[in-house]
Amino acid sequence: MPSLFYRKNKQEAFTLVEVLLVLAIILILTAGAINIFSGFLFRNNVDVGVRQLREHLRKAQFYSMTLSRNSGWGVYLGSSSATLFCLCPGNPNLNNTGIDYITRDPAYDEKISLPSGVTLTGFSGQNLEIHFDRLTGFASTVPVAGLPVTINVTSDTDEVRTLTTYQEGTVAVN
Repeated sequence: MPSLFYRKNKQEAFTLVEVLLVLAIILILTAGAINIFSGFLFRNNVDVGVRQLREHLRKAQFYSMTLSRNSGWGVYLGSSSATLFCLCPGNPNLNNTGIDYITRDPAYDEKISLPSGVTLTGFSGQNLEIHFDRLTGFASTVPVAGLPVTINVTSDTDEVRTLTTYQEGTVAVN
C-alpha cells in the first residue's frame, strides 16, 4: 500500500553527457573572450604608443618655445622608441655639438620605449629626428624628409594609428 512517506529509491544527478556539454560551452566562451581581450590589448598598446609619442613631440616644442636650456629641442624616432633630446652644446671643447641627435648632450635625454608589439614606421625606414625652432616652435626634420611628417604607429596585428607633424609644429592623430 502506497504511503505518503514512501519514495522510490531514485537518485537525481547530472549525467556525464550533460557535464561534458556544459564544460564544452564554458570552454568555447572562454576562448572567444580571450580572443576579444587580446585584440583589445593590441589596440590599447597602439593608443598608448600614440599618446606617448604625441606627448614627446609636444614637450619638445614646448621646451623649445620656452627656451628651456636656452636651446632648441628635438625628438629622435627609432623603430621601437623615441628620445626627447636637447639641442644644447654638449662639450664646449668640441665643435658642432648640439646640432643633432648624434652630437647632443645625453644628460638631458628623456627616452620612452613603446609598448611591446608596437613599432614606428612610415618615415623612409630610417631613423628620423624632428627638431623644433627655439622661438617659433616650427618643426624641421633630419634627414630632410620634408613636412608634414607622417608616422605610423603599428602593432603586431596590423592595428595602425597615424601621427602627422606639420611645419607649424602641430601634431595631428588620425
